[in-house]
Amino acid sequence: MGLNSIGAIGLALMALGPFHLTHLHVLCLRTSVPLSAPEPVGLNALRVGHPATGPVDRQRFSLTAVRFGPESTDTKAGMTPAELRSYVGTVFLAAGPGGAPISRTLLGRRVQGETFTSSIPRPQRGEIYDLRLGDGSTVVLGFAMPVEARAEGEALIAEVAASLRTWSSSDPSCGGNGLRGGALRGSGPAGTAEPALAPVP
Repeated sequence: MGLNSIGAIGLALMALGPFHLTHLHVLCLRTSVPLSAPEPVGLNALRVGHPATGPVDRQRFSLTAVRFGPESTDTKAGMTPAELRSYVGTVFLAAGPGGAPISRTLLGRRVQGETFTSSIPRPQRGEIYDLRLGDGSTVVLGFAMPVEARAEGEALIAEVAASLRTWSSSDPSCGGNGLRGGALRGSGPAGTAEPALAPVP
């Protein structure tokens, strides 16, 4: 089944019932199942997973979001997008070498990423993407799932990709004024700037 088909299934599932809203840094997303409350896992790094309760090593899906300031990419000593993905993969996801290129539509544009595999704490596969925001910061997203939960995990990735937004106080789909039908998870981004995705160079 292609990524577009999986995405359509994810949107259909969200349309059938209440959605669950999660904030990660300045991003928000909606899923058909609840994710755990965002947990700090390092400097400017947050992690959520499904099921929302229970031990982390029994979860069937996880999303790690690591935010880097403009200085991480805009200086001569800064890292390239590929280096940021590699860093997050190694430090936060225990990713092994040899990932393959992949792309998805995130925040309204096609974003390049890579797949990865890991054997810690059990055999997993996943995807890593970097999102450059309008304020110059970059958020690297790392999706992971155990190999036996691949179909479930890919459906959740598709839901995240279809619903991902930069937070706006006026956007009901992100928990702003007029929110309907959603359950919020995570700390609210009140007072946070609302950076758009950076334009394509």
